[in-house]
Amino acid sequence: MVSNLSRWIRVDFFPKTSQRVRHVFYQPLGILIVASLMSLACGVFLHAQAFSLGGCLLAIVILGTAWPWFCAKGILGSVSFGSDRALERQPVTVHLAVTNRLPWPVHGLFIRGGNNGSEDDNRGLSTIPARSIARCSWKWSPPRRGIYPAKPLIARTGFPFGLWMAGKTLDCASKLTVWPETFPVGPMPRIGPEDMAEGCITMGKSGNFGEFSGARHYRQGDHQRRIHWPLTARHDRLIVRELEAPTRPAAIIFIDNSAPGVDSFGGDATMDWIVRVAASLATGWLDEGVLVGLGWYGGHVPASSGSFQRTRLLDAAASINLVSAGSGRPAWGDQQGQNLLKVLVTTEPAHLTARESPGFVEDHRSVVLGQVTSGACRAPWLRIEHPDRVRIRLMEGWMETRHGD
Repeated sequence: MVSNLSRWIRVDFFPKTSQRVRHVFYQPLGILIVASLMSLACGVFLHAQAFSLGGCLLAIVILGTAWPWFCAKGILGSVSFGSDRALERQPVTVHLAVTNRLPWPVHGLFIRGGNNGSEDDNRGLSTIPARSIARCSWKWSPPRRGIYPAKPLIARTGFPFGLWMAGKTLDCASKLTVWPETFPVGPMPRIGPEDMAEGCITMGKSGNFGEFSGARHYRQGDHQRRIHWPLTARHDRLIVRELEAPTRPAAIIFIDNSAPGVDSFGGDATMDWIVRVAASLATGWLDEGVLVGLGWYGGHVPASSGSFQRTRLLDAAASINLVSAGSGRPAWGDQQGQNLLKVLVTTEPAHLTARESPGFVEDHRSVVLGQVTSGACRAPWLRIEHPDRVRIRLMEGWMETRHGD
């Protein structure tokens, strides 16, 4: 009986109301308000001297809330970054400028918000003189890729008592695009001659122009200018020069931004690792002269080359968000009809059902993040078991990286 009664007493029948009550009264401002009201009640029913205590407490409450409110209304501020782009965990200079329009100084100003889901460093200004502009700068390392500030930046102050924080939204003079961290990668895997596009990288494809690579017997249709006359005279039959045409491989990398997280890659942080691996392959092969494109659920970047393409790829990788499974067909890009090397970066759970997903081509190569699980369909082209293995697997994970080209 007693145990049932105690259990019934501990039941919260109005959880939402209880949460609001705790939010209001389980802090110094709520306690002072209750104390002042009780003092005034004592002054009415017990003794008039309690009015003095209640008046002092009300004065503290009014001053502790009105002063921060007036200070917040009297300031204007802006935040800017020292550069437009940066890498994850790379220090970036943040500039803060605050204008105080009030005839008295503002104290204890700090900045909140703007970060992508992690705790912010409390930065700000201790004192802003009356009718002046105060500036400060500091180094900040973005913890992960994204577009910053992700949330509005708010300048807050609780001076003089810290009972209540008043805030003012700051203007953001510029946005910061944080690129994913990239790692060195091995050479692009060899694909057949029919998968090439004319370019400037020698990949062993025969052509009608380029460097001399050997000689062969004449075949019908060979141009007469390619006949090697000294060898023809020596062998008493027509011999032609074999030329090695410069060619450029092409690849498109698909980021499976609907893949579920895996525990070995931090669960919710798995998406960031998928993007890092894909960006590493894209930028590494792009530096070798490969035509590289990027695809994901919701968009794509057509395959191209050059420094501007590198910026386009990393800008896109910085803004890719996680989507729910079945959010449309994978965007392999406009080059879908061409013979490209197609690489899918995903996780082990999504790899198990990849054949059932609409739009996935059969000739793609899979880069799978996560441990081997039971019921695995086919072995992926490259498996990365843990974040600590990313660097070594990207450098030595496939045949060309171990044996060279």
